[in-house]
Parts: sequence; structure tokens; C-alpha cells
Amino acid sequence: ALLAIDGFDPQFRAAGDDVDVCWRLQEQGATLGFHAAAVVWHRRRSSIRGYWQQQRGYGHAEALLERKWPERYNRRGHLTWAGRLYDRASARSFRPRRIYHGTWGTGPFQPEETLGNSSLAEIVQAPEWYLVLAMLAGVSLLGFLWGVLFWTIPLLTAGAGALLVEAVHGGLRADFGRHGRTGVRRLKLGAVTAFLHLLQPAARLSGRLSHGLSPWRQRRPAGIAFPRRTRLAQWYESWSPPRERVVAIESAARGAGARIQSGGPYSRWDLELSGGPAGSARLLVSVEEHGRGRQLVLCRIWPHVAPAAWRAGALLGLFAAGAGATQHPLTTAVLSGLVVVLAALATRECGIGVAAARAAVLESAEPQRSPHPARPTAFVAAEGTTR
Repeated sequence: ALLAIDGFDPQFRAAGDDVDVCWRLQEQGATLGFHAAAVVWHRRRSSIRGYWQQQRGYGHAEALLERKWPERYNRRGHLTWAGRLYDRASARSFRPRRIYHGTWGTGPFQPEETLGNSSLAEIVQAPEWYLVLAMLAGVSLLGFLWGVLFWTIPLLTAGAGALLVEAVHGGLRADFGRHGRTGVRRLKLGAVTAFLHLLQPAARLSGRLSHGLSPWRQRRPAGIAFPRRTRLAQWYESWSPPRERVVAIESAARGAGARIQSGGPYSRWDLELSGGPAGSARLLVSVEEHGRGRQLVLCRIWPHVAPAAWRAGALLGLFAAGAGATQHPLTTAVLSGLVVVLAALATRECGIGVAAARAAVLESAEPQRSPHPARPTAFVAAEGTTR
């Protein structure tokens, strides 16, 4: 299997080599299996400094993986992964848990499951949580220019407190075995473990940022267009399932290096092509059946501003308006400038997404000329046809 994929990638020196191998095997059509006797020996670091370097190396490896496999990462720079860790100490969440037994105890495995899909623990343990705290601290400092902004200090305190609570909770839940049975010894080990919980996301953030994996990262765009709604129509003389039409567009976009997210069962769009963390383009495909295997494929593309971006812009705009109303020109200028920068960034990223989506549609397949072309119907009416 390793020979079929030319072995390990030498750029992964600290970590990420196993993940890259698994993904390349899957790309070759192989299936990953589970072997009960398989063991991965993970050498623990003997010092806090060594732990910092290890975790920073993991952040570096994440940046390399994202650069090589952009389609497997979301716009925040995290894996679109639905797995979980089988480690009781690592699941530092206050959510209730339950054990799966199966009906009448017939389950072959009895995993411990955590109820719910997300929690405060998952948010505050993300490396980017330190960036959120830094942003709140920066806004709080503007309170010296406009006292109203001092109201962000409680938010900063709550955010830092949540991080500290999760770290302490992790230290209390850790199992030190026979080495931590005594009270004093367990207290020392718990304190060190809590500190490592605080250190780990900071180290990963350092490694990620130093190698370009940041929430504001941007790839060199293949093109940029004015972010507006676009409608495209292509006529085909040969029939193909509607799903295959979407797959062809997706493959063309991935081949061009675009970051793509597929719509879910409740989404009103089929593909989303990201231009960056603040903006993207969404694409909806509809297929009209014209008989004898002939199809008219209609595509609608429109810009989409990330909810976090427009919410941040609206909040900064309200602060700027409030500062202007209370005669604080310097604060008004700073906040207004941030709004303008955010709006320009979102516009540019939406334009990148629209250009990538348009190019993917045009490159997915060459349109075929019909001897009796059907009159393209309005796109709004086409949305209700066969998908």
C-alpha cells in the first residue's frame, strides 16, 4: 500500500505524516481498517518546554496538511471531521454522558457518548480562542478614549474565566494512576495538567500562525469578479443524472484549488466556494429535462457574507455611531476604519468566490449546440424543477 502511494511525504517531519498517508490511501480507493492488536507508542515529553515544542510542531503540521488538502478544512482552518477521541481525560466537557449498550445489551462495543454536538469546552479550547481574547482586550483598551467600551471588560473576564475553568476541570478529571494517589502529589500533578491545558492551544496557535494557517488566510486567487448574482445556462444533448452535473462542477473547482463545502440536506444551495473567512459564493444547480435525453442545466451564483463578518461589522458600526453621537472623533475614526476594512475584505472575498464558481461551471463541461435550442426559462421558475 505504501509503495502504491510512493511512501511518506518528507515535508511532514514533526507530525501529520500518518494523516497524509491515510488520506492518500483513500484517494487511491483503499479502505482503512481497524486492527485490535495495533499499537501506536506515543512518547510523552519530559518537560513543559518539550511539550510546548511538540504542540507547536502539531500546529505546524496542521498548516502543512491544510496547504496540501484545502478541501478537507473549513474556512476557520479546522478539519471537517466528525470523529472523537477515545480518552476520558481529553473529553473535558461538562455535558452529560451516556454509555451505549445496545438493545438488551446486544451492542458489540460500549462507547461513552457525550450528548449534544457542541459545547463551551470545544469553543474555548480552540487555538483561536486566544485571538478572541486578544480582540476583546484591544477593544477594552479603546475604553480610555471612549468609556463605553469598558463594557467589554466583563466579556473579556468571562472568556478568560471559561478558559481557566475548563483547564482546572481537565486537571481534576485527569487520572494519574498510582503516582497521584496522595493528596499533595495529586494537587501538584493536577496543577501542572491544568497549566498544560492552557498552554496547549497557545502552542498550536503559535505553530499555525507561524506557517500561515490563520482565520484570515487567503490563497492567491485565480481570478476575481464583481460580487453580484450570476446566472449561467448550458445545453446538453446527452443525458446525465442531475447529481453528476453538480459533481462535475465540484471536481472542476477542486482541480483549480478552490475550497469547497457541499450543502446539507436542508441547505438551499448545492456548493459554497470560499474566498476567505469573511466571504464566499454559493451555487445552486437546477436541471430542466427536455426529452430525448436533452437537458438544460441552469446555475445561479450569488455572493455570501459570513455571518460572523456582518455581525462584527454591524457591532463595530453601532459602536462607531455611538462614539460619534457622544463627540469622540478619534474613537469614531478608528471604529469606522475597521468597518470599512471589514467591508472591503468581505467584498473582495465574495468576488473571489464568485469568480471561482463561474470558472468551475464553465470548465465542468463544454456546452453542446442544439439544432433546435429550447428557450431558456427564467431561473426563478427553474428552481422548482428536477434537481
